[in-house]
Amino acid sequence: MADILAQATAHFSGLENGEIKVPEWGNVKLTWKPMSCDERRKIYAPMPDGQPADGVTIFIRVLIAKALDSSGKPAFSKMDENKLSHGVDPTVVGRIAREILGFGADSSNSDAVDEMGNA
Repeated sequence: MADILAQATAHFSGLENGEIKVPEWGNVKLTWKPMSCDERRKIYAPMPDGQPADGVTIFIRVLIAKALDSSGKPAFSKMDENKLSHGVDPTVVGRIAREILGFGADSSNSDAVDEMGNA
């Protein structure tokens, strides 16, 4: 068992960072480190009222938690949540978040969601 876990953790630590260029934002390049199970759990966590998080909320959580700027620093903070929710094109946010989640255009992941967060 421990041997399998060692192989699994070695695989995860060897995964490469992701990258996406965003032409709508001046061709900015965002990167991200592979997402752990714990990070994914937090991103999909229910809302404070116990209701499931909708897709757009999940997309915004993904950008805040994982998107890095060209210097490797977080591109967004929790303080940016309102601006991301109300002042940014949801199609672009969705496209970036899907790439970070591994649901990009060339992905066959069955858990993919569209720009508006619909499964």
